[in-house]
Amino acid sequence: MTPKKKLMLVIDADIAHSAGESNHPVSSNCRNFLEAVRENGHKLIMTKEIRDEWNRHQSNYSTRWRALMVSRKQVNMIRIDENKKTESDLPNWGLTDKQEKIALKDCHLIDAALQSGKIVASGDNTARDVFSVASKKEKNSEL
Repeated sequence: MTPKKKLMLVIDADIAHSAGESNHPVSSNCRNFLEAVRENGHKLIMTKEIRDEWNRHQSNYSTRWRALMVSRKQVNMIRIDENKKTESDLPNWGLTDKQEKIALKDCHLIDAALQSGKIVASGDNTARDVFSVASKKEKNSEL
């Protein structure tokens, strides 16, 4: 039997916030997701900015989960070089002002993902839609 591939995941603080103790489906799904990450040995990728965001928004459950992840060496702290940040490239993405503002709020997640496993987990559908639009525009400009 082949071993499962270990993923490197950038997890938005909105998941850490939502993964509380309530029985609400969103809360339960976020807890289940975090548990699956831990149980399957995947890595949590964090930058200083992502860590600070988690510290401000994480639930008590997420605080305990992250401590367990750290103790199991499943957290990788990375640093993004200033010249590799997508923030400076946002004006070239062909987004509206509103879309650019939304992308600016979460581009640090994209930066971390591009430098690691290229996977972002987030419950923010608005940001996901904006980054999807931007990636399609980028693909079309390459053709």
